[in-house]
Amino acid sequence: MERFFSLKTSVSDLEEAEGKLFELTDSLGTQFEQVDTYFKSNCGTLKMRNMPPSPEGQLISTTLISSENGQRLIENTTTVIDDVESLRETLSVSLGEIGTVSKSRRVFLLPDARIYLDDVNGIGRYLEILVAIVPVSPGKDVDGEEIARRRTNEIAAALNIGKHSSIAKSYIELLCPIDRQPQRS
Repeated sequence: MERFFSLKTSVSDLEEAEGKLFELTDSLGTQFEQVDTYFKSNCGTLKMRNMPPSPEGQLISTTLISSENGQRLIENTTTVIDDVESLRETLSVSLGEIGTVSKSRRVFLLPDARIYLDDVNGIGRYLEILVAIVPVSPGKDVDGEEIARRRTNEIAAALNIGKHSSIAKSYIELLCPIDRQPQRS
């Protein structure tokens, strides 16, 4: 299980975003294609992720813990799977599919964060910051959650992302009508 803060914004000027990312990470990033298939779920969201043409992937259960000023506190549980297509068929029959998100993703890494520059089919380009919450030793004045929240804000400031320009929705929520969304706990 992984807990992290996520902050997402749309990208209107790709060259500007790339320049800031290169400056911050000293990297061109790593690019690949991803397809996320979302299934109906009574608790949070359930998606299967694969990177074609590989038959392998991940099944990811996500729970939104809180959302404040565009920052979302999220908890993920991930399982590696060997045969995406076979499991997708089983889950589609059992749970039903909500929709699919296809994207070209470029990942930029910092020692304590991942930054995604995504080109999402049907909705445009987005930049997303993910900072994992790391447990802090007992007796510290600040907890791991607060450290991760502050770090997310620092990275957002370095990338010129304001609180008012952040988007507190997932890609599937942006693509699908609200009445088709899975229930959140």
